[in-house]
Amino acid sequence: MKYAMLPEQWQESIETLQGAGHELSELSDADFLIYNGDGSNFPLPLPENIKFVQIPSAGVDHLLDVMKETDVIWSNAAGVFDNTVAESTIALLLAQLHAHRYVNDTFSSYEEVQDHKSYLHEDKTVAIIGAGGIGKRLITMLSGFGPRIIAVNRSGNAVPGADETYPISEVDKVWPAADYFVLIVPLTPQT
Repeated sequence: MKYAMLPEQWQESIETLQGAGHELSELSDADFLIYNGDGSNFPLPLPENIKFVQIPSAGVDHLLDVMKETDVIWSNAAGVFDNTVAESTIALLLAQLHAHRYVNDTFSSYEEVQDHKSYLHEDKTVAIIGAGGIGKRLITMLSGFGPRIIAVNRSGNAVPGADETYPISEVDKVWPAADYFVLIVPLTPQT
């Protein structure tokens, strides 16, 4: 298939696509568009030859207005960053729990830092607000640390590995029930 890549040409992606048999071409001759911009320079109107638009991020909030102006299929990178974001989240959570802050900024001594440390295995509850692909991967990774896990998703359908699951419409029940919160919801009017 022929594709266009706008606004920037990502050489590594071009080489990968070329190796898979796809051909970089002008927008006017392409079958699909890989769009890696912020929406401000999206080529509207799209030529009729463009059948779908691929974006390299999981989130689409920065492109919602542009998406409404087109009648083509859009595809995001959902799932691509599940491991990376889940691991980074655990690192940030552990740093917070272990009181890794600058001693001079928050605490006046090493002993005071030690007094503020806590651990996930010490009767902690983590609420994951947005238990989609990244949240489910995070639950799997967190399970080895032993916290109680509350998942919040759109439907309220049970999430594997979570001790409890609530729909986003009942998120107010979750705030008083957890010690730590991970917010990984898409940016929408509902969230």
